[in-house]
Amino acid sequence: MSNSKVLENLKNHGDSLEVARPVDHWVYFKSLNEQRNFIKKVEDLGFTVVEKTTAIENKNYPYKLVISRKDHVDQLSIDQCTLVLFELAKQANAQYDGWETQVIRN
Repeated sequence: MSNSKVLENLKNHGDSLEVARPVDHWVYFKSLNEQRNFIKKVEDLGFTVVEKTTAIENKNYPYKLVISRKDHVDQLSIDQCTLVLFELAKQANAQYDGWETQVIRN
């Protein structure tokens, strides 16, 4: 799902997109070594590891990683964040699979 669609979904549920909040991101890897190297890079950017598991259903990219960081979710902020993660994932021969967050009504 594109950033715009996620943001539209948040707005449709009453979120003004003005409040920073934890945002979770999914990335899938071919090897644990690539995953470890990626983790080092994103931890330097303030992300924390939420989950590391094996995704049996994804044979080409079996190593699942969920990371999180408190971020703003307006279009510009989330586009910048996901672009960085997409590029880092690409460098690691991984697949960036998107993000989600909670609805905040204010």
